[in-house]
Amino acid sequence: CAKKDHQPENVHKDCPGTIGAKKLDAFVWSFVVTICKNPEIIQNAIDAKIALLQQEQGDIENEANQLQNELERLAEEKQWVITTARKGKISDDDMEKQLAALDFQSNELQRMRDDKLAAIMVQQQTEQLKDWANQYLSNLANGLNLLETAIEEISEDEFFEIYQTLGAHRFEEKYNGDKIASLKWAILEEKRKIVRTLISKVLVIKEESGEKRIVPILAFETPEGFTSLVYDYQSLAYVEQMKEMVAK
Repeated sequence: CAKKDHQPENVHKDCPGTIGAKKLDAFVWSFVVTICKNPEIIQNAIDAKIALLQQEQGDIENEANQLQNELERLAEEKQWVITTARKGKISDDDMEKQLAALDFQSNELQRMRDDKLAAIMVQQQTEQLKDWANQYLSNLANGLNLLETAIEEISEDEFFEIYQTLGAHRFEEKYNGDKIASLKWAILEEKRKIVRTLISKVLVIKEESGEKRIVPILAFETPEGFTSLVYDYQSLAYVEQMKEMVAK
C-alpha cells in the first residue's frame, strides 16, 4: 500500500501495508493446486451460492410469468383504448392521456420482469457452472504436472513436447531466441490464465496479532471464449483449427 509513504494520515489501522510478491504468488498457486486436486471445494462453494440465490430470489419464475401476464393485459387494454377512440366514444386527448398512463405502467412492469429474468439467468448460469467447473478442474488436474515440470531436468524430447503444447515459441522474440526462458514464461502465462479463471481477487488481511492472512476469492463465472493449452483438445493446433473453421 503506497499510502504509508505518501498519505500516512489516511492509512487504516488494519491496513496490511506490504506483503512479499513471491510469498503471495506461491500461496495463491498452492490454493489453485489444492482446489484442482480437491474439486469438491469449489463444487461446495457453488452449491452454497445456488442455495443463497434461491433463498434471495424466491419463486422468481412464477413472479416473472405473472409480470408477463400483466404486460399482456396492459397491451390488450391499450388496444381497447385505441379502438374506443376510433369509434368516437372518447376524444383523442383522452386517448393520449390513457395511453401515456398505460405506457408508464408497461415500462415499469417491463423493467421488473427483466430484473426477474436476469435473476433466473444468473441462477441457471451458476448451476451450469458446476458442470463446467467439474470438467475444467478434472482436465486441469491432469495438466498440473506439466506446469510443475523442472525443465532443466527433462529430456530433449520432453522439452520439445512441452514447448509445443504451451506455444512457447510466441515468446522467443522476447528472450532473443532463448528457448528455456521462453518456456518458463509460457508456463508462467498459463498459470496466470488458470489463476484468473478460478480466482476473482485476492485479499490480504492483517489479523489482530499483526500477522497477514491471504484470502483468495473464488470466481463464479465461466470465462467467455476461454481456452487453455494445458490439455490436449485445447492445444494450439486445436485452436488454430477452430479459427480456420470459423473463417470458412
